[in-house]
Amino acid sequence: MKILALADFHAEEIILSRLKEHLKSEEYDAITISGDLTENGPVSYVQELLKILKGQKVFAVLGNCDPKQIKENLGGACVENRNVEF
Repeated sequence: MKILALADFHAEEIILSRLKEHLKSEEYDAITISGDLTENGPVSYVQELLKILKGQKVFAVLGNCDPKQIKENLGGACVENRNVEF
């Protein structure tokens, strides 16, 4: 199983563009995101990230720099307080 582990984006646009390029040449069975997608917003950053990750199996938790609205945008990808098995 090949897993891509991500964390600490802090709403940096360069990370989204590099991730998009990386996923053109690599495939993963799952992608984990360990919080701090933003720096207390904006929610639009997470929406753009989810567009890039569309079709991928994503498991995410919020970080201390992520507002609660992020959880709503992550939808089923947010696995806070849930058991996850690979």
